[in-house]
Amino acid sequence: EYNMLWINSESLVGGQNKLNKSAILLKVKNLLQRRSHNGLSEKEIGFLASLIGSPMLPDVVPIVFEASKKLRNEIFQNTVTLMAPIELSSYCASNCSFCGWRSTNKNIPRARQNMKSFEMEVQEVLSKGVSHIELASGDDLFFIREHLPCYIRKIHQLANDLGSQLIRVSVCITPLLEKHYKELCKNGLSCVLTWQETYNRSRYFQTIISGPKRYGITKNLKANTSGDGYMFRITSQENALLAGMQVGVGALLDQNSDIACEVVATILHARMLLNHYPNAQPIIFGMPIMQNAVGIKSVFNEDFWDIHFPFIACLYLLSMPNGKAWVFSNCRVKLDTQIQSVSLASNFTSTEVRLTPGGYTKSNLIDGNMKSLEQVSGSIENNVSILQGEQFAHYFYPHHEYISEMKNLGIDTNTSMPTNRRKDHVDCCITRR
Repeated sequence: EYNMLWINSESLVGGQNKLNKSAILLKVKNLLQRRSHNGLSEKEIGFLASLIGSPMLPDVVPIVFEASKKLRNEIFQNTVTLMAPIELSSYCASNCSFCGWRSTNKNIPRARQNMKSFEMEVQEVLSKGVSHIELASGDDLFFIREHLPCYIRKIHQLANDLGSQLIRVSVCITPLLEKHYKELCKNGLSCVLTWQETYNRSRYFQTIISGPKRYGITKNLKANTSGDGYMFRITSQENALLAGMQVGVGALLDQNSDIACEVVATILHARMLLNHYPNAQPIIFGMPIMQNAVGIKSVFNEDFWDIHFPFIACLYLLSMPNGKAWVFSNCRVKLDTQIQSVSLASNFTSTEVRLTPGGYTKSNLIDGNMKSLEQVSGSIENNVSILQGEQFAHYFYPHHEYISEMKNLGIDTNTSMPTNRRKDHVDCCITRR
């Protein structure tokens, strides 16, 4: 099944009939009108995705946007959940050609947060009303193995001390085995976000040269040397589901011209997971974009995302069964594009994100040097060019601007992540059908 995701996505996108403008508009209206609570059919998904990059897209988006906004409001009303990523370590054992954190890049300072630094960062993001914290790092297996459980527990302790709303913790790290996720779940982990990078197996190995991302890891949480990293990564959501957690899927949207196939493969992956795990929590759809990080030119220019980012967000929501998709719009696009995506499809978003470990505060680190501390301190404006050179480009707007823009659209940001998880969810593991 996993090996067929890319092949099927190519077939669905490439098998569309060439229609004239009026026929396309009529087809889009009809398929959206007959959409059921189970979402769109695979052929309908392929047809809509085939319009990505098409000169017809500007004529189609008003119809898609209207349908998606109506569905979003029916499912989530006017609410959105705020998520803040905290980067724990910029050390990485993998060598990925598209990423500034790649192991062969000797031009950036590396850093790991110590607990004092981490506490300051957690308190900073909690003060903004965030109810979901994502812990991110490079493929730093030492940190994951030796420190991550303590950091997860610390978030819950600090949230409890501050009287914060229900806090959910996710990780965006090296994919792990079921036994590892179960242990992290016992420490308070709720969700695992794993972006596949690309569903094209050949391209995956062309751009991911070495390390855990290419070969996977062992049961002892050590780097493997001869495994299949593509398959290890693409099946890792099942490991997390079996451990009783929510999962996220996604592909890098700007590293190849086959963006329509990446989008369709992501949807097929999510639907396959729900088919095998019907009692799973809603699938989170990530929309990562590298945007010319560390001198690696994106396939698409910046303005491309003004229309395509919200369109893809809508496609994710419309394609899935009602209530089974949480679309995550991030800060890798312009503020107005991100806010539009929230109003149309997303119920999960981030605001003022600071990159690199220690980015939210001028704090102490386990490793690193004064140069790295200087880079993450001071005003946002002075750090944009420096921070964009590390892992990926990002937009830096103050938190209050995001909140103001969403409030202007009637979006309520003072809500916790909806969840039906019991407090003893560790013992409620999901089984594969």
